[in-house]
Amino acid sequence: MTMSAIAKRLEYERELIQIIESKTNFFGQRGTHSQGIDVLLFKTSGLDGYSFCVRGEVKTSGSHKINMSGKVHEQYDRYLEVWKDRRVMTFYFYRLLTSKQYYPHKSNNNSEFEVTKFRQGHKEDKWLVFRIDQLPKNRNGKPYLDFFDQTAMTMDDFIDLLK
Repeated sequence: MTMSAIAKRLEYERELIQIIESKTNFFGQRGTHSQGIDVLLFKTSGLDGYSFCVRGEVKTSGSHKINMSGKVHEQYDRYLEVWKDRRVMTFYFYRLLTSKQYYPHKSNNNSEFEVTKFRQGHKEDKWLVFRIDQLPKNRNGKPYLDFFDQTAMTMDDFIDLLK
């Protein structure tokens, strides 16, 4: 990975942490990356002294869809195994890279174009959140991230979940 790619990756991880910290009482920390975790979000319960942690994997693309293959699919399999064995949830935070106010895309039946409008100046509109156990699958059973998937949470929905 080139230095500019690493710098971009860090920029989006910081952006995600900043959005969540500004709207919740969670504290964000970049992950170690040795196990693939990009972002850890912590909250301490004032009543019992226990801490809660949310694990997050940050993915970015200029396209509305990311297919998981190779190392990314192996990483997904590890996260899913941890979910099934230990009930530790990992969320995929998907950042659509575009400077456009509107993002056109074809509908599933490829017959017409639909357009999503981003609020001017609201970076959280370019983020979607997926639970590891609810990722859509293609006809071969491989998981993928799709910015226009109806099962994904908006950043506002995710923040409401954290509250």
